Amino acid sequence: MARYHYLNGKILPEDQLHIPMADITVGRGYGVFDYFQMREGVPFHMEAHVNRFLYSASELRLNMPLSRDDIMQGIQQVISKNHLTDSGIKLLATGGVSPDGFLPGTSNIAIIVLDYMKPSQEQEENGIALLSYMHQRELPHVKSTNYLLNVYLQPELRAAGALEPLYYNLHSVTETARANIFAIIDGVLITPASQMLKGINRQTVIDQLPYPVVERDISLEEMKNADEVFCTGTTKRAIAVKRIDDVWIGDGKPGTISMDIRRRLIQMEEQYISKGFPTFV
Repeated sequence: MARYHYLNGKILPEDQLHIPMADITVGRGYGVFDYFQMREGVPFHMEAHVNRFLYSASELRLNMPLSRDDIMQGIQQVISKNHLTDSGIKLLATGGVSPDGFLPGTSNIAIIVLDYMKPSQEQEENGIALLSYMHQRELPHVKSTNYLLNVYLQPELRAAGALEPLYYNLHSVTETARANIFAIIDGVLITPASQMLKGINRQTVIDQLPYPVVERDISLEEMKNADEVFCTGTTKRAIAVKRIDDVWIGDGKPGTISMDIRRRLIQMEEQYISKGFPTFV
């Protein structure tokens, strides 16, 4: 079935969704995005994702031609036009056509309909592997469109049987390419405090689940020696990490706390759906 998307205030079929080649998101990789999912017609953490999208745009000094209300209305139009139930929705703000190739112009704003995504059954049941890589993302608090290193490392990841790179610096592990990371040591959740993107599900684990959490630097070696490790993200919810490089975490199987956290996040989704929250508030 043909999908309809949103671009600069208009609902368009996919074959008409175009931005100029002179846009510096194309030429320089300069732009921001965010992404949320919906199930049974209910979007999860939509307002938090829109707020983070606008924050990223502000931090990247983009010239946004639309207001928050405009974007919320655009999301509603896309959902209604496509009769969406289970889906992913990507928000994109480009750098715009620059007068000199570096100074941002007026952003193109797109709302793109994507497939609903989730880990495979094998990943959910047995956990995922990560490949460590010493790297610090530029402007890590911004959810930018620049995924250069993650794309570049795909051959190495596949050879290692790893889903994503695990970034670390001289002081601490920071994040994976698309998720936040937690270690569990003696029943305490430990997660990096800085130099990474603070995810929505990360904050849910910190604020709403009944486990003690410490935000601090944690070395790659300490992470590898943890009792359990898990990642959080929009599509992952919470998913156990069974291996980092060639080091198995614990007994190499998802731990009880990691699995309980995953269960609780899924349960929160089910409760949210069952309460019939309106799509827009």
